[in-house]
Amino acid sequence: MAVNGLTSTFPALSHPLYRRLLLAQLLFETGLTVFEVALFWTAARSVGAHAFVGALFALIVLPASLMAVPCGLAADRIGPRALVVAGGTLAAVTGLVAAGLAAGGRVDAPAAVLLAVGAGVALGLWSVPSQVVA
Repeated sequence: MAVNGLTSTFPALSHPLYRRLLLAQLLFETGLTVFEVALFWTAARSVGAHAFVGALFALIVLPASLMAVPCGLAADRIGPRALVVAGGTLAAVTGLVAAGLAAGGRVDAPAAVLLAVGAGVALGLWSVPSQVVA
């Protein structure tokens, strides 16, 4: 399907802001997925309990879920861009800290919990505002 066919089928693709948002979403979600897999794998190996992986997943999903409405309200008041930038920045910092800890072999249970919460808060800051930024 040619680009003209795509823009006629999906008119939003003709808007530069939407295309930038689509790219940002693709990068953010891909990064989060890679981060989660690496965190879960490392935690399962270091702690030895697969139930701990489930707890880490909950620590990512719960903050993001609890922050959905407050972040939507904040986006209404201050605009979505600041929240999107904050979420992306926190995600990058969390990923860099995780990489540093993993390189040193120091991803123990407390570190994994903090990393999961950091990823959850980043996802919470990003999710709703990124949907309304365009």
